[in-house]
Amino acid sequence: MKELTMHNLNLLDNRGNVPSASGLNWGQNSERNHTTPDDAYIAIRVHDIQERPDLFKPLNTIKNVRVIWDDNTEMLMSFEGTQDVGPLVYPKQLSVLNSKSALGVYLKNRMGIPLGTYITKEHLERYGRTTISVSIDSNETYYLNFGV
Repeated sequence: MKELTMHNLNLLDNRGNVPSASGLNWGQNSERNHTTPDDAYIAIRVHDIQERPDLFKPLNTIKNVRVIWDDNTEMLMSFEGTQDVGPLVYPKQLSVLNSKSALGVYLKNRMGIPLGTYITKEHLERYGRTTISVSIDSNETYYLNFGV
């Protein structure tokens, strides 16, 4: 099998912190965005798309994808939101299809922190990662790595 090239998606914002009401903490602002405390998504930034256009396709190309994590957990995930990159529209996030809390529950369980917890940079550093690595195979299956 061909070795897949990984790309690291940063879970921290430009100031080096976990965003307070988006990304891994999307559900921490339930009065404003109709979420539950464990709702989460993985942000896809413009520079990620520019660096690895083979990983992130324009929204009219692919939306729902099969994901296999480094611990063999499988999820059906969805590219969501929109952002313009040049003349094309790309997704701005990756979340679990039909269960926005499934990603937050999964990651909190892996880090060993209680459900409902606001995730901080310190949680990620104690766990040993501030990124999630992503790759794709020729069958459009995505591989995510959050292993330490």
